[in-house]
Amino acid sequence: MVAHLAAALLWLAPAVPAAELVIEQVAVVSPQHSKPQPKQNVLIRDGRIVSVGSRPVHAMSGAVRIDGRGRFLTPGIMD
Repeated sequence: MVAHLAAALLWLAPAVPAAELVIEQVAVVSPQHSKPQPKQNVLIRDGRIVSVGSRPVHAMSGAVRIDGRGRFLTPGIMD
């Protein structure tokens, strides 16, 4: 699931890449679950998704944080 989310994140990425990006409280839509998983926190480090879960994310200071409330994160298809 984690690898498939990368393509969906491209539209959320800031203009200047940060070492860490956190998307907080987003509903993750995954083929592994029958319903969207609400209030998920996604941590991206150096362009790779390293965690998805409901627990708070402890990121480095200076990490870019995006409020995902009311939004959905959908897996993409990777070649």
